[in-house]
Amino acid sequence: MQRRHGHSGNPNLGQFTPALVLATLLLAALAVRGEDTTRLPCDDRPTLMDPPWIDGGRFCAELVYQSPRNEALALVSLAVGPDGTLYAASPLRGEVWALRDSDDDRLPDRAQRLLSGLLRPTGMDWHDNALYILSGASILRLPAGAQHPELFVANLPLQGGQAGGDLVVGPDGTLYASLAAPCSQCEPGDGPSILAISPDGDRHSTMARGLRLPSGLAMRNGELWATDSIGRADAAQGDALDEINRIQAGAHYGWPWCSGSQRLPVSPATGDCEAFRAPALSLQTGSTPLGLAYYNHDALPDLRDSLLVTLHGSRHRIELRGYALAVIRFDSEGRPLAPEVIIPQQSGSFSFSLSKLNYLGKGFWPERPLDVAISPEGWIYVSVTGGRILALRQAAR
Repeated sequence: MQRRHGHSGNPNLGQFTPALVLATLLLAALAVRGEDTTRLPCDDRPTLMDPPWIDGGRFCAELVYQSPRNEALALVSLAVGPDGTLYAASPLRGEVWALRDSDDDRLPDRAQRLLSGLLRPTGMDWHDNALYILSGASILRLPAGAQHPELFVANLPLQGGQAGGDLVVGPDGTLYASLAAPCSQCEPGDGPSILAISPDGDRHSTMARGLRLPSGLAMRNGELWATDSIGRADAAQGDALDEINRIQAGAHYGWPWCSGSQRLPVSPATGDCEAFRAPALSLQTGSTPLGLAYYNHDALPDLRDSLLVTLHGSRHRIELRGYALAVIRFDSEGRPLAPEVIIPQQSGSFSFSLSKLNYLGKGFWPERPLDVAISPEGWIYVSVTGGRILALRQAAR
């Protein structure tokens, strides 16, 4: 019997050569992919969002998930785990959903209901191998892999008609929870706007007062930042009443009497507006800043060390305001600069106003952005009314 020889004199290797070649090619492809997992092709993906909606020279944006419910608040508050799982809360249904990657492209596309029966979950953050959830007057803790959450904090000091806002965990483990005002034109009493909660959950104290709608919280270099919006009742009384605030422990931010140096006419005058802490940055009334996140990744270096804010938008103005995702950069002294809208794009060769882009169907309108979160790769997720989640990442190279 004649023996067939392969490489290195191995008589059986020849018959496996095609399989070895295929395996080698597959391993090489996987190795290349493993080295470049944060850069996915943009132009050939069916979910790509084309310019002028997005500045394609700076960003790649696509729709990564659409809830079949198509409800306005189907997926609102966002948080991202260290494994890339995207968590989204549905406050009206009392649910938290986990969105995971099912096709190995590192973007979440398969939604699984993780929790149900909660009371208005509105804020979430991942810390110390667990998801923390602000739900009504409680904070829940869901350890990684657990089926049921633990009651971490009970009986937060909510007033009648008051709802929770956002939740963020500081670098020392302190939790910060924001609470919306119980009404738009009432005396809030001495109630807190932001609470500081000890890492063990046993103690809480008032961090700040005088904010009407602190829907977004974020930590930047050890400092707490919060959004605020004066609301519909005062929409015609001033042109710079929405705010981004640097939170100082024990400070009062003026609502319902003042917004910065401007006195609000819906409540009787109380003291001097200069006695309250002024906002770090004033925004156009009707911008309605909601979600807030700190961006400090190399994936999008142009945005490094900035705050990202969703501007939910106006309802009772002829000129649209908001309906945008904006970046807030800082000067050398740590002061926030005027926001730059990055969705829809406001730079480059396009000179359309934000209102015109929206009316042309090149912006969020008639939907509205809700929250923003950052993935471990440095990608930006934005939740939008109608149950949509968008991803913003590096442009194709």
